[in-house]
Amino acid sequence: MRSFHCLCFVTLFSAAASIPALDLPDPTRTLYVHLSTDSQGRLLYSLSARGQTRLLPAPLGIKVDGADLGLGANLGPVQQARHYEVYPWLGGKNWATNDCWAFEIPARTASGTAWTLEVRVFPDGAAFRYHVPGRSRRLVQGESTAFQLPPHSILWFQTNLANHEGIYDHATPPTCPRLLAQTQSRSAWACRSPCSTPTAAPPS
Repeated sequence: MRSFHCLCFVTLFSAAASIPALDLPDPTRTLYVHLSTDSQGRLLYSLSARGQTRLLPAPLGIKVDGADLGLGANLGPVQQARHYEVYPWLGGKNWATNDCWAFEIPARTASGTAWTLEVRVFPDGAAFRYHVPGRSRRLVQGESTAFQLPPHSILWFQTNLANHEGIYDHATPPTCPRLLAQTQSRSAWACRSPCSTPTAAPPS
């Protein structure tokens, strides 16, 4: 990971199993990642930009050694760091800019498993990852992470998985499962009602 020019740490809050909504902004406050929990203590995230919802609340979590770390997680003080750098780029432009707020949020499950959620928020996008420490063997069995699109979103997909050179079609999330059922192979952007899919995001 590249070094950054400015570093600061800010304690935002400490949370219990049922946490208040936490809003994580980008440096320009154009885009926000929102963290919360549902009535079962499931950690959720959503995303908004310019006052409009881009992703509806959806689960966060990774399954390690038989436990879903997104269930019943107690969150600790949030560490916030500013990342900014400009570097040469080979492509459609000569220079690229890495400009974001990075948030590290320590968490602990009811059984005592410690882990960290890292969220990076940029003016034009966001990303997150899970840090699960361990000195001995750990078994990662999958994850419960998903995303959920607003009903009016347009989803682009193609069903040619042999060489990924198929013609792209589009649909709204409510009609996505029905369209996929009409194809003989699964879509490259597979949807499960209500159009949630693990970790990846569809093209804009």
